[in-house]
Amino acid sequence: MNQQSYKFDSVTLHKIGRSALIALVGIILTSGTFLGQELINYLANGDAIDWNTMLIMSLSAIGAWMTNTLKEWIQGGEEEEDLPLISNK
Repeated sequence: MNQQSYKFDSVTLHKIGRSALIALVGIILTSGTFLGQELINYLANGDAIDWNTMLIMSLSAIGAWMTNTLKEWIQGGEEEEDLPLISNK
């Protein structure tokens, strides 16, 4: 089934779900890494945890996912992956 423009068909929903999973893993990896370092600093020195940076990183990933969702909703027709890599012309 080809992806249809301005519709949430099965292809579009699959791509949106896949990009949401990528964004979620990115949020967990980046924020988790940053939170780990912040916790080490908090336990060692008593420094306050910088929640703003983790919030900005998370919101940036969510914004990128929302932009991708809009792009996939608008996109339609032939996909690049459906086209042959080498033309026989």
